[in-house]
Amino acid sequence: MLPVAIELPETLMNSWSYRGAVIAYSGFEEYKDLPPYGIEDEDLSEDKNFRQTPEVRGLLYNGFFDASDKVFADANPNWALSMDVKSNRIFFGYYWGVFIPAFEYHRFFKFGLGPGIFYSDFSYKVNLCSEYRFTHNQDPETRDNFNKGKGECVGKTHIDSAAGQVMGLSITSNFILWERYTKDSIWRIAN
Repeated sequence: MLPVAIELPETLMNSWSYRGAVIAYSGFEEYKDLPPYGIEDEDLSEDKNFRQTPEVRGLLYNGFFDASDKVFADANPNWALSMDVKSNRIFFGYYWGVFIPAFEYHRFFKFGLGPGIFYSDFSYKVNLCSEYRFTHNQDPETRDNFNKGKGECVGKTHIDSAAGQVMGLSITSNFILWERYTKDSIWRIAN
């Protein structure tokens, strides 16, 4: 979880196993015009309209929409659902793990697993779009795996919302390919 994760000092149980705790906090995050879930075509190499698959569209239309939503959908054949989400989260976990020791400070294939708890405060708005337009980012200087383009819910109509707080159980896990662990420093690869 980003942006902050604090890994508390680990305790060696023997020369090949350890235990430790982690605290992760994700501050306020806001996402607008999230892409439709279950889209027909996931190719992000060109400009296009996204919408749910025909099966999902049928389930939404017949099982979720009220009369006014159906009128909107009937008037807009390329309709899609999109969401606006606000959230923040905190997570606490404890794990036990094993690794392959090598030399004095090196560890290979370090793996840990254990229980965790989380708390999340969230709100979301469900929007019906006349179309969901994706614009491909054609600039090779700024395009990367996370910046393939931008989506926009055109003709956005708010149809539902919810907010709440959730607390629950989760699983804590970590994997590190190589680690050099000394009293003064920790170096890791493939964390």
